[in-house]
Amino acid sequence: MSIWTHGKLTNLRLPKIVRLLKTLISKDRLKKKVKELALQISKDYEDENPILVGILKGSFVFLADLIREIKIPHQIDFISVASYGSRRKASGVVRLLKDLAHLQFSGVKYQRKPV
Repeated sequence: MSIWTHGKLTNLRLPKIVRLLKTLISKDRLKKKVKELALQISKDYEDENPILVGILKGSFVFLADLIREIKIPHQIDFISVASYGSRRKASGVVRLLKDLAHLQFSGVKYQRKPV
């Protein structure tokens, strides 16, 4: 694998475990599932304006793919959490770094849909 940095191409030596990884879910299968989920959300919330909340940073690509397929008006926002701090091992305590406090939830009804 190579990466372009500082105006030159640098070869990266990936750890052996990374080189051995294989694709578990194909891109096509994943796209199909995202479309199915978006269709279900669009159907279940057709008379609503849902707020889709992702957890930074890992969810942003998935959420971007999902909202492209949702056919109803919706809002998006993100929360950010941390449990590692400066350590390599989780502390067991999750800290909320960014929340949804700026959103106006008055008049918003929450209804958990059966899974």
